[in-house]
Amino acid sequence: MIRSVATLSPKERERLSGQGYGPTTPEPSDQASATRRQPWWFIMLEVALLVAVPGLGFFGARALLSTTAGTFTAQPLAGEPGWRVLVDPSPVIAITELLDGSVTGITLIAQPGQGSVGGALVMVPGSLQLSDGRSLNELTPADAMTALSAELELGFTETFVVSPTDWLAVLGDSVYSIDNPDPIPAVNGSPGLPVGRVEIDAASAAVFLGVSADRANPLSLLFRRELFWRALLADPPTTSDPVAGLIAQLAGGDDRIDDLPTTIVGGRPIIDAAGAEALIRAVVPLPQGFAPGGRVVIRIVDRTGKNDTRALALMLGSRGFEISEIANAEVFDDGPTQLVVPSLVDIEAMRELAADLGADTVSPDPVGETELSTVVLLVGSDIDLGG
Repeated sequence: MIRSVATLSPKERERLSGQGYGPTTPEPSDQASATRRQPWWFIMLEVALLVAVPGLGFFGARALLSTTAGTFTAQPLAGEPGWRVLVDPSPVIAITELLDGSVTGITLIAQPGQGSVGGALVMVPGSLQLSDGRSLNELTPADAMTALSAELELGFTETFVVSPTDWLAVLGDSVYSIDNPDPIPAVNGSPGLPVGRVEIDAASAAVFLGVSADRANPLSLLFRRELFWRALLADPPTTSDPVAGLIAQLAGGDDRIDDLPTTIVGGRPIIDAAGAEALIRAVVPLPQGFAPGGRVVIRIVDRTGKNDTRALALMLGSRGFEISEIANAEVFDDGPTQLVVPSLVDIEAMRELAADLGADTVSPDPVGETELSTVVLLVGSDIDLGG
C-alpha cells in the first residue's frame, strides 16, 4: 500500500542523478565554494530535515494513499519529477489457536490491502516441524508465530491468540452446524463429538479445532479446521472482536482457503519451501520479509514519467520481491531500463529479472550508493508497462 508522499531533497537529487536518474546540473564554482563553507549547525539542520520530511509526509497522507483489492487508489503523478511514495506491504495476520495452553494450529489471513474485502486463509498445522527440529506446538504462542514468520520469510502485520475462553468474544452466541468428518474423544471433562452433523459454538470451538483421534496422521485436523473457517465465512460472527471483524472483511469479497504446503518426514510435517513460497506469491500481492534482507527489496524509479509503476510493483510482488518505494526520477529522460544492485544482493538473480523485464543493463553498486539490501530499478522508455 502506498503510504507517504515526499519530494526528493537536493542531496538526494544530486546522488540519484549520478546513478542515472537524470542529468546533474553543475553548480557555479562560487556556489560550490559557499556550500563547502557551510557551518556545522547548518549541516546538522539539513540532515534533520532529511530525516523529518518523510515522516511528516507519512502522517499527513496515509489516509489518502491506500490500496483496495491489491491495487493502488492513488495514481502516481506522471508529470511531476521527483514524486515518490513509500509502499506498505499487504496485510498478513496470524491467528494462533490454543487448547490446554498448546498451539493446535495457526491460521494466516492474507488481505489484498488495508481495509479491503476478501482475501485468503492459510491453514498451518500445530504439529509443523521447524528447521531447528522443534514443532509449533512445543512453543509459546508468541514464539510459534515468530518462528513461522521466520520460516516463511514473511512479515506478519498483526498477531492474535485465541484460547478456548477467547472464542466467546469472537463468536458471541453464534452457533454453526458442521458435518464432522471424524469422531472427537472427550477431553478434560468436555464431551466428545460424534461423526456427522454437530453444533459448534464458542464453548466447543477449541475442542473441534484442536482434538484429533487420529494421532498417526499429523495433518488430520486440517480438514476439520477448514470446515470450521468456511462456516464462519458463510455466516460471519457479529461481535465487536477484531478477529470477528477480520472474518467479516474476508466474507465481504472473494475468499479462498489453502493448507500450507508440507511434506511428511519421519511422521512429522515440514514446510515444502517451494510450494509455500508459490502460495505466498499467489495470495500476498506485496509481501514483506520477516527481517531486513530476507527478501530482495526493490525501489522503482520511473525515468520517463509515463510508465505504470503500480502494475510493475504488483508484478514484482507476485514474484516474491518486497517493494519499498515508487518514485519518479528528478529529471525525466529517454534512458534505458537498468537495475542497480548492491553488493549484498545476488547479482546473477538480478540478471534473470533484468532479462524478463528487457532491462538494458545490470550495474553493481560497489560504493554503496543504494541501501545495502535495496535494488534500484530504473524504468526506462524501452519497456512497455502501459499508462
